Amino acid sequence: MNAAENMNVLSAMLLLEELRRCDLCHVVLCPGSRSAPLAIALSRSGLPHTIALDERGAGFMAVGLARASGRAAAVIVSSGTAVVNLHPAAVEAGQDHVPMVLLTADRPPELRDTKANQTIDQVGLISGGVLRWFKDMPCPEANAPLEPLLADASYAMARAHGCSSCPAGPVHLNIMFREPLSPKPVPWPAGPLRTPRLATWIRSARPFTSYSRPIPGPAAVIDGGITQLVALFSGARRGVVVAGALRTDAERLAVAALSSRLGWPVLPDIGSGLRNDRHTLHDAPIVPLIDLLLAARPLVGLLAPDVVLQVGGRIVGQRL
Repeated sequence: MNAAENMNVLSAMLLLEELRRCDLCHVVLCPGSRSAPLAIALSRSGLPHTIALDERGAGFMAVGLARASGRAAAVIVSSGTAVVNLHPAAVEAGQDHVPMVLLTADRPPELRDTKANQTIDQVGLISGGVLRWFKDMPCPEANAPLEPLLADASYAMARAHGCSSCPAGPVHLNIMFREPLSPKPVPWPAGPLRTPRLATWIRSARPFTSYSRPIPGPAAVIDGGITQLVALFSGARRGVVVAGALRTDAERLAVAALSSRLGWPVLPDIGSGLRNDRHTLHDAPIVPLIDLLLAARPLVGLLAPDVVLQVGGRIVGQRL
């Protein structure tokens, strides 16, 4: 941290380090001028990252990385209309409960509403109830405390990954930067880094703030509890498991194990990730091309299950 050339770079390094400690999996970077401090910090962070020239594609790349890993991915863009291009990916992440962090650079307050280049109103730009959380981050200041920056980063990750009252989804940190945007040396006071809490954080490998995510079990979310489920399953003669969107391999293996134990075939939707042979450790009867098979109407009548257990997220396949 002491090697940071100016307050912009220092703040960006602290932000990305806290995001890394909170289990950020990957960063997609779109080059730009106002976001240069974030790019410099990213190059020093050790975080896996990819450079993308198109902001819209970068947003969807971050969604894909988060969906595949089950961990939040971030996308960095410059100020102005670059931010608008993240809206489609943010909508998808919000609808599918995919953890995502939008890091957008912005002009300082004195350049807002002054017709400065690449300046639009980025506050509330991604709207419609899409975001799980938004914060308009203040410009780095020489003597300002740094603890709120770390607290905001860890809270953003907690909201992105979801909690008991709100599912996972996108969060947006809109970060203001003044000049210099390059790594131009500008002396900054080391005092804010030497507070007891910051010193402890720097020496440790732990997040500044830790959040626990309660995971409800079946008895907590199904009326009547687990007993009703057992009775329903044991009385089924033609049960099937319909697998919607699944986020991780652990979830997919759990579905395969459940299917094998019940002796029910799995009808996997395209978003489940179960339509290949990587999840046959439990010899689960998986029907990989169910959407195509259901195009044959006589087969639909033959399948007719008496119990359908749906797991995972929403179903994409219309026939299923």
